[in-house]
Amino acid sequence: ELSDVLSYVYPELNDYLVDFDFRNDFLNNYFNAYKYQKLTNHILPDFLKMVEEQAKERDYNSLLPSRSSLLEKLNLENASLYFMDAMGVEYLGFVQQECNKKNLMADIKVCRAELPSLTLYNKDFVDFFKNHGIEAKNVKGIDEIKHDGTLNYSYEKTKLPIYLIQELTIIEDTLSKIQSELKSRNADRCFMIADHGATRLAVVAQKDYDYSISEFEVAADVSHGGRVCKYSEDAANLEETTCVDTADGKFCVVAGYKRFKGGRKPTVEVHGGATLEEVAVPIIEICLKRADVEIWIETPEVTVGFGINAKIKVASKNVLRNVFIEINGLKHPALESSGRNFSFDVPKNIKAGEYDVKVFESGNLLKSDLKCKIKKKMAQERNLL
Repeated sequence: ELSDVLSYVYPELNDYLVDFDFRNDFLNNYFNAYKYQKLTNHILPDFLKMVEEQAKERDYNSLLPSRSSLLEKLNLENASLYFMDAMGVEYLGFVQQECNKKNLMADIKVCRAELPSLTLYNKDFVDFFKNHGIEAKNVKGIDEIKHDGTLNYSYEKTKLPIYLIQELTIIEDTLSKIQSELKSRNADRCFMIADHGATRLAVVAQKDYDYSISEFEVAADVSHGGRVCKYSEDAANLEETTCVDTADGKFCVVAGYKRFKGGRKPTVEVHGGATLEEVAVPIIEICLKRADVEIWIETPEVTVGFGINAKIKVASKNVLRNVFIEINGLKHPALESSGRNFSFDVPKNIKAGEYDVKVFESGNLLKSDLKCKIKKKMAQERNLL
C-alpha cells in the first residue's frame, strides 16, 4: 500500500524503497528492512535482534569482499571518479531506477569498508585512481547532512527523516552530471564509489528506545557519536565491539546500536561503527546504455492451465547475464540461460490478457515494449485431452 501511494505522490521516495538484489537472502532482507525503518523512524524488534546478533557474529567479513580487492579489476580507460562520501548501499535501488530513467547502465559491486568506518581510513581508492591519472570529484553533501552540518537536520527538532529528500536529490543531481559527462564523450565510464555508509537506526535507538544499557562506560577517548574509541581493555572485552589496528593506533568500534559513553551524541545519522549499513559500500560503474541490444520474445502467446508447464521465453542477440523479467508488476529471474536464450515461469494466478514484459540485466532495464498474451485453457479443451 505504501508503494502504491508513493508511486503517485513521491515517485523518487518509492524508488528509494525498490529492492536491490545483493544475491544474498540475508543482505536482501536486512537492507529492505533497514530502508523501511529509516523511512518510518521505527525499529522493529526482530530487526533489532538481528543487529545485536550481527554485533557478535559480524558476518559481513565473509559476505562482503574488501574494497581494495575489487579495485585492481576495474577498467579505468577514459574513466572518471565521483567520490560519494557516506553513500551506503541503501541507495542502490534508487540508483538503478534513476539510471534506467536516464538510459544509463550501472554495474554495481558491493564490498566492505575498513574499520573504523570513517573517511580517514577509507580513501585508498582516491589514491588508486590518482595513480592512474584520475582526480576524484568530491560529492560531500550526503555526509554533511548526516553530520547535521549544511541544513541542520536534527532529531531534536523533528523525528521525521525529512533529510532523506535532500540525500536523494544529491544522488539524482550527481547522476545527471554523469549522464552529461558520458554524452559529451568526456568519459566512457564513470565510477561512483563510497568511503563508508551510516546508520539512522543507531540514532533512533538512542533517542526513543529504552536503551539504558545502550552506553558503554570505557576508560578511553571517544569520538564520532560514541561509535569509536581509542583501545582500552574494558572496551575490547565487550561482546559487541571489535578492535582494529590503524596507522594512528588501535581502536575499538561498536558493532550494534549501542555507543561508548562520552562525546556528543549523534542527531541525524552516525558512522564509524561496524553495523552493516555503516560497513557495506558500493562500487558503481556507469556507462551509456548500449544501442546495439536486440531482444525479442519467442512466446508472444502462452497458454496456461492445469498440467501445462507454461514458460515465457526471451532471446537476445547479445550475451546477457543476471537476467530477469517484470510482468504484471512482479519480477521473475531466468530459470535457464545460454547467455542468449532465457525462460521464465508464468506468474501464478495471472489473469488472461495481454501484458507488457520488461527485460532487465543486473537491474538495468534493457527492453520495455515486449508483449505477451496469456490464454487460459478452457474446460472443454481439457476434456478432449
